[in-house]
Amino acid sequence: MCIESSGNETAGKPHTHLIHSGQVSVSDNNNFIMLQQNIRLSGATVVVTGGAGFIGSNLCEHLLETGHTVRCLDNFATGHIENILPLFEKHPGRFSLLVGDIRNMEDCRKAVDGMEYVLHEAALGSVPRSIKDPITTNAVNQIYNTAYGERTTLNQLVAYLKEYLSEYDPAIAAVEPVHGPNRAGDIPHSLADVDKAKRLLGYDPQFSMRQGLKEAVKWYWNNL
Repeated sequence: MCIESSGNETAGKPHTHLIHSGQVSVSDNNNFIMLQQNIRLSGATVVVTGGAGFIGSNLCEHLLETGHTVRCLDNFATGHIENILPLFEKHPGRFSLLVGDIRNMEDCRKAVDGMEYVLHEAALGSVPRSIKDPITTNAVNQIYNTAYGERTTLNQLVAYLKEYLSEYDPAIAAVEPVHGPNRAGDIPHSLADVDKAKRLLGYDPQFSMRQGLKEAVKWYWNNL
């Protein structure tokens, strides 16, 4: 999803566009198509929050290789400097690092100063972490549900994966899941309410979980 916001309110400064690839029920391929449609082909200036993480660092690399200038904002709570060190050498003058926290407004202002786009990838994963320290998790993570708005059980998810993967490898159809004990924080039944995102962000999901998963399986099988 793409949200336009005035990252710098000062007169004469460019607006900053926030592109949040978040946890939307679409395939990675469609996310990259969306990304390329919203960022001009070459020469844009882009901030990647959480840019030292696995996804963030790969986004940084992709953007740099396609001619963009990239600024990484990361506090290294879960990211690793090793993920981005090669980028300094491969793209001198077009890659920079700002060590900061997305919860700090001044850090955010510094990060977007003079930049055109923001790819917001910073987040704290781990359900056990959220149980142990819910305040920090809630402060860092998103406040909007970006889902499709329908219930999908874990057993259904396994069945979908078996169905779609067995199109490429029939042996996968015979794989049976192994059930273990419940873990702390497991949610037996959930249904994300996306009304807030629809109302405030114009969020309009185009793929159901099942549709997005089918496209994702196809892309990963053909490209990895």
